[in-house]
Amino acid sequence: MNPHQVQAALFAFKSPLSSGVILADEAGLVLTQYWSERRRKIQREIFDIEEEIEEQRDELIDELKKAKEQTVTTHELFTIQWEIL
Repeated sequence: MNPHQVQAALFAFKSPLSSGVILADEAGLVLTQYWSERRRKIQREIFDIEEEIEEQRDELIDELKKAKEQTVTTHELFTIQWEIL
């Protein structure tokens, strides 16, 4: 540990306003940034996939509504005349 890191740690622990501290070096900050960016990227991907699923769901619902609204019509094709004897 470098002297300036020791001084920073001692200062952080002596501060009456601090309820805790996080000490990180440059490598730790780089890793933190990397994982934060990765997390945001994954969250965006999840959001995009959820949006796509919702669009597909809405399309399916519309198709089902149209199928439900179809009407049945009858057309006379031929007539059979009969007589009971």
